[in-house]
Amino acid sequence: MKSKLLLFTIAICGIANAQINPVTQDTLIAKLIKSKSEFKGGIGLFPMPNKTMIGYRSNIHKNWAFDSKLGYTFSRIPLLNLELNIQHRHVKNEIFNLYSGFGITFDGFTPGVILPLGFELKPFEKYKNIVFVVEASPKLTFSFSSAFNSSLNGNIGIIYFKPRKKK
Repeated sequence: MKSKLLLFTIAICGIANAQINPVTQDTLIAKLIKSKSEFKGGIGLFPMPNKTMIGYRSNIHKNWAFDSKLGYTFSRIPLLNLELNIQHRHVKNEIFNLYSGFGITFDGFTPGVILPLGFELKPFEKYKNIVFVVEASPKLTFSFSSAFNSSLNGNIGIIYFKPRKKK
């Protein structure tokens, strides 16, 4: 499973790097600088695959972003699930961003660390503030009853970044 995830990540990085050539890179940077101030933070909905979560992502064009997600599960008792991450975008272009990060997670009263790895896809040229997200997150939690527990979470969702008001 880990080798398939690694091969998938390498393939996505190769495709993203192949789409940026030196001629268009200058125009891409100029467009990104112009559009950096166009959007505020974004509100996300992650309905699949493990649990439904809502979230907030701080920006769309900068290298570093703050990401948070809040969900709700019910096993024996109702539990709130919280993820707080700092993410770094390694590959950025007009339609694709590849990122990884580090954060903390709380599943009810169980704390842990999480390492999100994912990509953002901006398929609509007219609506650059709508972003589709696919993410895999290895998670290590600690509870007093079962000590350390590792798992792999996934998120598939959509984020809407709010446009700034025109002055």
